[in-house]
Amino acid sequence: MSLSRAQLAQVQKLARLRFPEEAQDPLIERLNRVLDWIDQLRQVDVQGVEPMINPLTEFVDTTPLREDQVTDGDRVQDVLLNAPESDHGFFMVPKVVE
Repeated sequence: MSLSRAQLAQVQKLARLRFPEEAQDPLIERLNRVLDWIDQLRQVDVQGVEPMINPLTEFVDTTPLREDQVTDGDRVQDVLLNAPESDHGFFMVPKVVE
């Protein structure tokens, strides 16, 4: 697969990006290398390969994991001291969406 200047222009439009004219050819070359690499990955035969959900799956029985413990909690009032303004236990911030 090869990316053309027209396709790069479309990507720029969709992503709302703007690249200077002199940067477009090197960018197309780099993106084409990425696309070539993706094509190589598509050619790998993965039939019969179990998906890896967690990299520690095979080590769960042998690797001790610590217990989850809540520490330093229940300090709402101390945390709110850092807020410029608070109300009913929440940070108050200026409205940013109309």
